[in-house]
Amino acid sequence: MQEKQSQATIRLLDVASRLEQVLDREMKTAGLPAFIWFRIMRELRDEGDGGLRPVALQQRVHLAQYNLSRIIDRMEHAGLVIRFPAMADQRGHILKLSPRGQETLIGVEQIYHIALERYLGDRLNARESGQLLTLLEKF
Repeated sequence: MQEKQSQATIRLLDVASRLEQVLDREMKTAGLPAFIWFRIMRELRDEGDGGLRPVALQQRVHLAQYNLSRIIDRMEHAGLVIRFPAMADQRGHILKLSPRGQETLIGVEQIYHIALERYLGDRLNARESGQLLTLLEKF
């Protein structure tokens, strides 16, 4: 049992790493920001009008605080995200997707779906995709 879990874990990490490389390459080829920017923009969009504190975003995208801070600075400079002071905590702030970020996300999502189709293609049918999602949701 442990050997199967070990093999499955290694395989899962390998597939995730390769898929992220493919998506990064597709984004850059299309003149779009790196894939991690897409993940950040999706998290902010999905959170809605309330925005996210950087620590919550950090937990969702699994980046070290230093790396996330640098990326957010670049995204803010590019006009994709906006920082707002947190009302409850004068030292903290809330991140939200800017209108430009929302527009950019639409274009990035198109490239993302094309890249997924190109990479995954017919490897999984709809039933298998559902099974995979069910399995991954256990984690």
